[in-house]
Amino acid sequence: MIDEAEFRRLTVSCDALLQRSDSTPERVAIPWLHVLHGHPAQCEQYQDLFGAPDKFGWKKLRDRMRGVLNGVRSKIKAAPADGSHWQPKCCLPSGSDVLFITHRVSSSHDEIEEDFYFGDLPWQLADRGMRVVMAAIDHASDEGDGYDVPVKAGGVPRVRLATGDRAPLEEEFQRRQENESARLAALSKELRGFDWQVAKRAAFEARGEGARAALRIGHQIGELAARTKPRNILAINEGHAWERLAFSRAREAVPEVRCMGYHHAVIFPWHHALKRQLAPKYNPDRIFTAGEISCDALRNAERLDEIPVDILGTNKAPTGHQKSVASAEPVCLVVPEGIPDECTVLFEFALQCARENPGWKFIFRSHPVMPFRAILGQVKGWRERPANVERSERAIEEDFQRSRWTLYRGSGAVVQAVLAGLKPFYFAKTDELNFNPIHQAGSWQETVTSPGEFRAGAVKDLGDDIVSRTQSEAQALAHCQRIFQPLNVETLASVIANPASAGSEVPGH
Repeated sequence: MIDEAEFRRLTVSCDALLQRSDSTPERVAIPWLHVLHGHPAQCEQYQDLFGAPDKFGWKKLRDRMRGVLNGVRSKIKAAPADGSHWQPKCCLPSGSDVLFITHRVSSSHDEIEEDFYFGDLPWQLADRGMRVVMAAIDHASDEGDGYDVPVKAGGVPRVRLATGDRAPLEEEFQRRQENESARLAALSKELRGFDWQVAKRAAFEARGEGARAALRIGHQIGELAARTKPRNILAINEGHAWERLAFSRAREAVPEVRCMGYHHAVIFPWHHALKRQLAPKYNPDRIFTAGEISCDALRNAERLDEIPVDILGTNKAPTGHQKSVASAEPVCLVVPEGIPDECTVLFEFALQCARENPGWKFIFRSHPVMPFRAILGQVKGWRERPANVERSERAIEEDFQRSRWTLYRGSGAVVQAVLAGLKPFYFAKTDELNFNPIHQAGSWQETVTSPGEFRAGAVKDLGDDIVSRTQSEAQALAHCQRIFQPLNVETLASVIANPASAGSEVPGH
């Protein structure tokens, strides 16, 4: 993996390409240029720039094949049969107060008035008489009908964006990508050293499916904005390329629209793309966060100094009283991220821990976007798993109730676990940057690099009396309560009613 100095060098070079005066929407569409953070899943794609084992030749062949297949696939399935950019065909308003842009990660939320990221916030605004529309980027691997549910009177119409578009439009995207690739290839000849490497690689990435998807989403949001004429847009905001194009295309369609981002997750130690601005048309006018920790981090980001940041809260914040687990059985809850390689790494480590501790129980959970059926075939040793390993299909709250510890890497679920009383163990590998979501939580959270270290920490915890455990836990609880705070509809409603309000003037903050 890359080290701290290499990470900084990478971000400077990528940002320079994006912020040049000759930068284009097609360049901004290249996901590879938006260095999100220091997570291994992100850093892996940059390793070849720093002399790591060269996987780039294989990547070129693989991605070229994938590009051909995606091109064929997009022409076959493309947009829905009626040529629309979204489904279902429902009656959308010709004017709206807020257009929410979210992700559809599972069909489980299709028939309920709740969103995986925004919770019931859109419906709370609708109950106040606001005209609300929701658009979802569709990632659901369990398919389902996807919002094909009649909208109740006064309800919130929801659409999912098509994963392909009409053939002529897809061909236009391809042409634009190829032109940008040629521009970057020409630019690389003017550069030297590392900047030359980055520009040359960006020329290759410009032709990829990731850039195509960002262009497509931007176009779809522009069309949807032209149709619904929103006064405000609130989009999931993590620093991705598509977010920048969505804001830009929405402003082209509705120049007076206010574009706002919602950072729903935790802030990693090496977060980057979220903390810097590009040309004004690509930036959010305001950013909302899930809690005080991320709000402070973004307010203190030097390259966001002109963008107001407020706490909106999250539906992930627990409600009711927290339970004590001082007398709980030795049960460990394993919570991976929705990334295939990360699921494999954590599950294989947890299997080692389970084999070495047969008297303890290990509960494996999957992420909503990465169901068990999609990953377990890649986990070495899963078929021969010991009897003390359970594959859970229960609600996560139930798993919290029957666990004493949690084993995690980059999953934000650890925040909920700590708030439910579990002791967290962060599994780190020696060759990667720190991406512990609760790295500031004090001594209650422990970093382990081997099954032996996990066992030592867990055994010590089992031996601690309730007073010692409670004292160690207090700092972590206080920290996590500042990461995920309850959704506050008043925050958003106040900003919508008073566009000029500063963060400090928003009620409740």
